[in-house]
Amino acid sequence: MKWILGLAFCLSGITGLVYEIAWGRMLSTLIGSTIVASSVVMAVFMAGLAIGAWLFGFWGDKYRYPLRLYAILEALIAVSSIAVSLVLMQIEHYLPEGLFPTGLMESALFKIGVAGATLLVPTIFMGGTLPILSRYLVTETRRLGQSIGFLYGLNTLGAFIGCIICGFYAIEAFGLMLTLELSAAINLLISSCFLFLSFKLDDIPQHADQRLVRSHDKEGATKADPQPRCFLLVYAASGATALAYEVFWTRLLSNVFIGTSYGFATMLAVSLGAMALGSLVFKKRADIVAYPLIWFALMQIGIAIWAWTMLLVYTAFPSFENRLATDFSTSLGSQIIKLSAFSMLLIFVPALLFGALFPLANRIANPQGKAIGHNVGKLYFFNTIGCVIGSLSAGLLLLPQLGIQISLVLLGSINCALGLYCVCVSQIKRVAKRSLAIAAAGIFVVISILTPPDLLAKTVQERLQKPWILLKYYEGTDNNVMVLEQQNSGVRRLMTTFYQYIGDTSLIMKRIQKLQAYLPILIKGDAEKILFVGLGTGITPAAATDFADDITAVEISPSVLQASQYFATDNKDILQNPRVKLVQEDGRQYLMQSSRQYDLIIGDLYNAALAGMGNLYSRDYYELCFKRLEQDGMMAQWVSMKDLPEPALEGVMATFGAVFPHNSLWFASPDILVMVGSKIPLQADMEKIYTRMKQTSIKEQLQEVGLYSPFSLLGHFLMNQQAWNRYVAGAAIITDNRPYIEYSIPRSLHYLRYAESMPTTLRHVNAARSELVPDGKKSLNAFERRLKKISNSQSHLYLGYAHYLERNSDLAHEEYQYAAQMDPWNLDVRLLDGLVSRLNASN
Repeated sequence: MKWILGLAFCLSGITGLVYEIAWGRMLSTLIGSTIVASSVVMAVFMAGLAIGAWLFGFWGDKYRYPLRLYAILEALIAVSSIAVSLVLMQIEHYLPEGLFPTGLMESALFKIGVAGATLLVPTIFMGGTLPILSRYLVTETRRLGQSIGFLYGLNTLGAFIGCIICGFYAIEAFGLMLTLELSAAINLLISSCFLFLSFKLDDIPQHADQRLVRSHDKEGATKADPQPRCFLLVYAASGATALAYEVFWTRLLSNVFIGTSYGFATMLAVSLGAMALGSLVFKKRADIVAYPLIWFALMQIGIAIWAWTMLLVYTAFPSFENRLATDFSTSLGSQIIKLSAFSMLLIFVPALLFGALFPLANRIANPQGKAIGHNVGKLYFFNTIGCVIGSLSAGLLLLPQLGIQISLVLLGSINCALGLYCVCVSQIKRVAKRSLAIAAAGIFVVISILTPPDLLAKTVQERLQKPWILLKYYEGTDNNVMVLEQQNSGVRRLMTTFYQYIGDTSLIMKRIQKLQAYLPILIKGDAEKILFVGLGTGITPAAATDFADDITAVEISPSVLQASQYFATDNKDILQNPRVKLVQEDGRQYLMQSSRQYDLIIGDLYNAALAGMGNLYSRDYYELCFKRLEQDGMMAQWVSMKDLPEPALEGVMATFGAVFPHNSLWFASPDILVMVGSKIPLQADMEKIYTRMKQTSIKEQLQEVGLYSPFSLLGHFLMNQQAWNRYVAGAAIITDNRPYIEYSIPRSLHYLRYAESMPTTLRHVNAARSELVPDGKKSLNAFERRLKKISNSQSHLYLGYAHYLERNSDLAHEEYQYAAQMDPWNLDVRLLDGLVSRLNASN
């Protein structure tokens, strides 16, 4: 029966982790993806577990049939989880406009209320399962730690399996809703089995606690410390440090790996696997150690030492990464192995110790084995409440105020203090207590001497390629942000967590960033109210001030907002620019909470390989943007072929086209495209465009980026609606429920191989483009002949860039020469031909 219980609780752990991941994704579309929103979801989820453990631990001891109660709980988890999932999947479409408060405190309270209203009921039922099963399984006090460690370890092992299934397969294959339905089916299966078994096996004697005590006395237990005062608070503080460490582990590893769903799943799996192993390995030991408090203290001190030395281990990551890069091939499996190795180095030891603490803590908190359910529930409650506090404190307080390095020292000091407190109240000799305290203090002093104060910044600098230097390093609330400077040219570059390139001040990139504003505005013709979703270096929204006065830029990261001051020369000091309203918020959340209508919405280049970015390429997101446009409004969504392999590009275009009835495709450079969508057909008034481009105030700025005339503007055109429809035919639509590109793109490793696959995509896009003048037309006037030359020049431009990526410089130069003959004013041709010349020089 023990292993049947273990298997059931392992399956329950799988479903619990699936619910946590899936609900987190669903709520991110409703309340945002900021660290505040994520922390609120995690806090509410864990608060529900804590409340359930306390309540059912207390009630369970009074109920004679725990297996029956467990079966009922699993059924309630299934029913309530499906109800919550259905609500979360549809609620965004039925919320009235203006419901979301805009004040900082009001918004936070609203998010807590939404998460609490949806998650508390099923998580309370989940939290009740461990104390109920513990009461049934623990029949002898001398096996208290073993039985509880067995359940906790297998439940955590289930969470490890659920993390792998959900993060690597289920969401992509089945979608969020079907994945949740399958999880609920598992809960119902467990419920049915145990409801059947309960009528045969479920009977707890009324005086079970006294039987446990007599068994303990008869067998004779090893010498143990009595439960110290405030131990529940000690264990709560330990739980707080555990969740805080997870926040910092994630942030440290984010400087090593690209933040894909596979990456996060791997990191979380290592943590859960180590905790499960710790609980299962130490479960027997917890019952036989003579001084459990000393073991608890030594584990806390061990965690403290690891926290203090973690950064010293981290400094070896750049050289370790270079070694692994030479030893492993470029494949998804090798990338996961490398990330697992990095995760193991940082996470395995402390996670193993945290897992071992639970069975030991149960032995300390309940030495007499009385009221098993209530005591297990109470201990789980305090530990989980500590986890809630730790998660919130790490993300919202420690990280932005103290930074990673000082926070790790502080957390290690807390663990050390907890360990020393347990040593002081234990029954070992005073000399041993003093020796442990001196040893811990000595280790701390030695590590402090060995660790320089700016270790993280130095480690980041080591990973940079010369001649780049680190100008500024932010450890912000939502991500790490780096401002780099090229020593010989003074070019500045902005990068964020996972070493994501955002933009720089080189001539080519400044031109592209300005074109990201100029092209949509000129295509639209009369945009007054403009919304930018994403700030970047600030150069793009600043460029829009040449045309409009009512500009809003929404940026999720406060650190990116701060970093924009380092690009003030090129972004017109956007932080102080009264014509640009800067909003620090999740872009999708802003669109939901604001009822304002815009003439033009411009979406930045989002790396679709990153976890959660599927929400900014989904049909649901574009429908929200569609609602926020005026009747004659337009949306421009920029995409990069470096981020999107061709199947994903087709999927993004198909999704965009499924929402906007009128579409066209344009480009800023051959690999950076813009999807243009509108509610009504766009009418290009060439005379009006010409007049506007000749205005003295903007003429010079436009010519700097190669927009000399309306013909230069048309030179950036690629596809009309008919060509668009032919190109995306058969592509799958991306939805919040099926964000498949988050999984297919990382699996293809396109971000490492784009130079290999992009030439094919360039040729396919070039073949699918629309001719500005139909081929069948025989007699052409002067205007049409000019358009024909521009169209042909564009074709050679794309073919030349494909040859350039294939490092075939002769063919690339030849294509660019053809392009230049047909359109001498084409700035793209001159810039890309210059790249070919540099390629020849380097060879």
